[in-house]
Amino acid sequence: MSISEKQDQAGVKLAWKAHSARLGPSMTVQRVLPGSQIEAVGPFVFFDHVGPMPTPRQNLAAHPHAGIEVITYLMEGCNEHRDSLGHRGTALSGGAQWLTAGRGMLHAERIGFGDNAPANFHAVQLWTRLPKALEDCAPSYRAVPPTAVPETTQANAFLRLVAGTHPLFDAPGPVELQTKALLMDISLTSGTPIDVALDSAQEFGIYVLSGELSVAGGNFAAGSFIALTAASQLTLLKTQAEAAAQCLLLGGAPAERPLVYAGSFVFSSQHKADAATRAFYAGDMGCMDGVPF
Repeated sequence: MSISEKQDQAGVKLAWKAHSARLGPSMTVQRVLPGSQIEAVGPFVFFDHVGPMPTPRQNLAAHPHAGIEVITYLMEGCNEHRDSLGHRGTALSGGAQWLTAGRGMLHAERIGFGDNAPANFHAVQLWTRLPKALEDCAPSYRAVPPTAVPETTQANAFLRLVAGTHPLFDAPGPVELQTKALLMDISLTSGTPIDVALDSAQEFGIYVLSGELSVAGGNFAAGSFIALTAASQLTLLKTQAEAAAQCLLLGGAPAERPLVYAGSFVFSSQHKADAATRAFYAGDMGCMDGVPF
């Protein structure tokens, strides 16, 4: 759906390249958020990009989360989940899973096991800040099958809505977060530009997964994150004729401040972060016998 040219175009507020970070004993990820100058974009306070790569067949040992929601979206691969609440689930290519950590829980992950695991793995994991009123809510978990993610084609672009609502889609994304958030997967297959509506009262950014994109007159390669200025329209254009381009559009209502990071916890105060740390070491976030699985 194109938007009237009278509406204002999003510009580039700040742009940076993701940096490499270690995840587990042998996996390297590209860490996008938090950045050195911007901690959060909308409610998103953390963002790792993994792959594309041959499936690593790796266990990620049990670890805690609190004060946030954790979303894993798979472009390709298989990711199994187990947590201290007794939940088990599996995200498959095109699907997702998310947990609301609230007052705290443990979870473990296993990548690429099973006879039918895809040969390659490509995923992102993002954290969103819970509203202050829900920082201590009860933890929960849900897996989303690939068929539950709404899809549409616009101007030679293929779009998938993982979370939130958008006028390009008839249904909301299946990842139902506790904050107003948008997570959209956009693949551009031709040189035709696509216009995407934005809420000018919210914060948004673009992460280039593959190829090269033109955003507000600048060209950005894979691994680039572009924090956008407030506007009601975003225009995206693929710049390389021989290659497709894929990106994630993410954002939403600004995260409530302050943001206090404490390992895998994010809270509104150091007092709450310290309390969650004590709860973890006291065993109040549960236990997981037989880990990794």
